[in-house]
Amino acid sequence: MDRDRREALARAATQAGLMILESDPTGPMPPRRPPALSGFAPERSFYFTGLSKCLSPGLRLGFLAMPEKMAEAALNRHLSMAWMATPLMAEIAHDWITGGTADALLAAQRSELAARNRLAVRVLGQRAQGFLHGLHRWMPLDPGTDEGAALATALSHQVALAPGAGFAILPQGPALRVSLGGATTRDLEQALRIVSAVLPG
Repeated sequence: MDRDRREALARAATQAGLMILESDPTGPMPPRRPPALSGFAPERSFYFTGLSKCLSPGLRLGFLAMPEKMAEAALNRHLSMAWMATPLMAEIAHDWITGGTADALLAAQRSELAARNRLAVRVLGQRAQGFLHGLHRWMPLDPGTDEGAALATALSHQVALAPGAGFAILPQGPALRVSLGGATTRDLEQALRIVSAVLPG
């Protein structure tokens, strides 16, 4: 969403008396992005982000920003599910952030994701929708295409994809979610070429 859309949503939430829960685990990925939606209404917003999606999958540490008046309630609910962050993970995160390692890793992730997204567009064309620093591409299929059949076809060629129905918020046409991580660049390119060849569109 662009800045105007985020600001409009925050204004609507304020007028309706709603709280905003903003989950933004990949937020740091784009080097230039609009302000967080929560920034337009901080008095009614809970903003979540973390390090596992943007720095390292093993660094399981999250952060929550909230109105000060809600801090005690949020802490009590957190303590009912988990006592604290893993100390070792917190110490590693502190060292990485203060020592510059986090910035270097984020820059490397941005560069790799940009290259993988350009590769996906080159192989799949514009039907592979997404963002330059996204972790996946969204691929709409021809109307009437059976997502399950498309998945089975790709899987028969050793390529695993995710059904669009599992991620869609509103009713829409068939689609697939194409992950760009978890494989070498060579294997990813081979998989994308298979998808391009065997799926309709």
